[in-house]
Amino acid sequence: MAGILKVDKYQDFNGNDIMTSDGSGNITVNAAALKNAPAFAVKFTANYTLTVDTIEIVRFSSEFFDTDNAFNTSTYKFTVPSGQAGKYFFHAQLYYTNGIADGKRGDLIFDVNGTQLDGTIPYTNNTVGSATDIVVNGSMVKDLSAGDTVAVYSRQNDDSSAQLFYGDSFFYGYKLIGA
Repeated sequence: MAGILKVDKYQDFNGNDIMTSDGSGNITVNAAALKNAPAFAVKFTANYTLTVDTIEIVRFSSEFFDTDNAFNTSTYKFTVPSGQAGKYFFHAQLYYTNGIADGKRGDLIFDVNGTQLDGTIPYTNNTVGSATDIVVNGSMVKDLSAGDTVAVYSRQNDDSSAQLFYGDSFFYGYKLIGA
């Protein structure tokens, strides 16, 4: 036997709203334990040149969103807020433009608490005899404590003036629920 339950809100035993509906199919989750937050997505707003063979922080200075004000656009780092320890998912994409020469590469490096993690994500241009733009993507899941910081670094070993292109480079992350 099938049934239908119609409600506009679910509450806990203390009368706190867990989930509400506006009657048009739009649900608002009010319980923090059911949200993938803190969450952020950031970018930068202009191309910039990278120093050859130097590991440098990627200057993500503009936010798409930041649910808990946990990403600092001056230090370019995400900091786990107080009370938000847990497992987090992060993804970054770096678009190297102005051509990376054949056999040269661009790297995406995740950094946690000032330590670059093993597993640098490299992309080597294997287009014989020419330079081309390259895109490097990387993701990670990390168990973090309150106060831990996460940032993205880059390195390119081309002899030219390779740049990071603002239009297709980004970094985002969020706390995983149920993990």
